[in-house]
Amino acid sequence: MFLYDFRQDKAWNKAHGRVLPSGIAGAARLPVALTGALCGAFLYWLGVQIAGPVTSILAVILFIATPVVWQHARLAMLDIPALMFGLLALNLCIRAVIALHAGATNAGVWIAACGATCGAAAGAKPNALLIPGICILALCLTGVTLPNRSGRHQLISGIVSLLLWIWVVFFLSNPMLYPYPVAGIQHMLELSKIVASGSRAPLPTLASRISAVWTSLGDSGYVGSSGLPGSRLWLIIGTISLARGLLQRPQGAPLSALSVIALWGITSFTGITLWIPLDVNRYYLPLVPIVALLQAYGIITISQNAFRLLLRFRTCS
Repeated sequence: MFLYDFRQDKAWNKAHGRVLPSGIAGAARLPVALTGALCGAFLYWLGVQIAGPVTSILAVILFIATPVVWQHARLAMLDIPALMFGLLALNLCIRAVIALHAGATNAGVWIAACGATCGAAAGAKPNALLIPGICILALCLTGVTLPNRSGRHQLISGIVSLLLWIWVVFFLSNPMLYPYPVAGIQHMLELSKIVASGSRAPLPTLASRISAVWTSLGDSGYVGSSGLPGSRLWLIIGTISLARGLLQRPQGAPLSALSVIALWGITSFTGITLWIPLDVNRYYLPLVPIVALLQAYGIITISQNAFRLLLRFRTCS
């Protein structure tokens, strides 16, 4: 079995023995489908920490209903396990941030678990490297609001631990790196360039990438095709609602779960818009959970406000 040649089409690769036999591909579908189910569970966990179970359930429904998710699970694509580890890492990052602010003794355990999971995400698919970046940035921002110097010393050692665990798990999950790590990483980068120069039309300019991401958020786009009418509108409402919640926090308040979610959204949209080389559906997959969560957040916020207005109207009348 030779490596898949992304410069050729599937028919050419199949004729030259570069496509997995159907039996092996079928056996891989079950574990990948299980990681897809865990994506929903970890997205629910994220939602509960900022908005409660109703918002979380709606976010999971919107996530699962998006075709790009179950299509890649059915194709046994490693993008799904990478997404699963990324969502778990974000949950662990939130727990680490909360533990650091509380001065808890188990903060180091949460940080190590977060680092190991970030390494697993990047090891499954290098385009999941945004997740380690988000977690590192969240811990760095945590240091700004820590009240004492001892807490900052704990934070510095925690960041070093996080980076170490990311590298160890990333290294161990990629046998290509064992003999020559630097050469292995260079080979990964070269392979990424080959994949990016495939048969699809490239997105050479920032304007073309912004347009592609915006199109993907529409009702018929890769990200917005969950069946929710007005996909972009609900995303905008959810983003405004989340920003409003952040602005209402007391000045000097510790970094919260809502802050980490906001950081996740900003970094994901910015990173993918700057990086995306081709208009291919799998490149938009990391946006699906944050979009589903923001849409659900917006829908529930509007519903709650409408219900309060209705009660107030009935009380006044």
